[in-house]
Amino acid sequence: ARTWRQAARKSSQGDMIRNSLENLMEDTHTGTRVKELVADNAKYIKTIPKDVTQDMAKYMQEQAFKGRRTAYRDADFKKMVGNMTEKHAKVIARTETSKAMSALTQARSEDIGLDWYIWHTSEDVRVRNSHKNMDNVLCRFSDPPAPEELVGEKSAGHYQAGNIYNCRCYSAPVVLWKNVSWPHRVYADGKISSMTKQQFKKTFGIEV
Repeated sequence: ARTWRQAARKSSQGDMIRNSLENLMEDTHTGTRVKELVADNAKYIKTIPKDVTQDMAKYMQEQAFKGRRTAYRDADFKKMVGNMTEKHAKVIARTETSKAMSALTQARSEDIGLDWYIWHTSEDVRVRNSHKNMDNVLCRFSDPPAPEELVGEKSAGHYQAGNIYNCRCYSAPVVLWKNVSWPHRVYADGKISSMTKQQFKKTFGIEV
């Protein structure tokens, strides 16, 4: 399973997982970091007033961690997005849910000292060209790429996997380097390069 929501649906422990996440968000370093990331990501929402984006992002983060998939139909959410069509509202809700899960992955990784992750796409025909280029690339939470720039398209800014509209990509934190195959494509200094294990060790000073 890629996310806790998928894991919960496949197990009989969904309530326990949800309760664990809710407790995590209460007065913990990880919870505080998740909220910071969600708030920072809200600045990329361009289609609703800026004074609403923070509240909406926070609302969707809370609903995502409760495992709710149809929060875009809620009266509170509809009030935030105004007269927006349901289709557009659904896109925003899906995007903010993805961002919330991405923020959770990043915050948990940072908490245990993990900076590197592998960018994964859904590997189907719907994946945009800029993200196909990112598939299976080693990235760092501390140095997010600008995928569109890397393929010569108009920049959408620097962001992590899953942190832009209609994105189904996700980050898989590198816990054990022995599970990474070499040579591997690596993002650093604004470009993607193919590196051998020795080149990677020399460049980043990491024992892999």
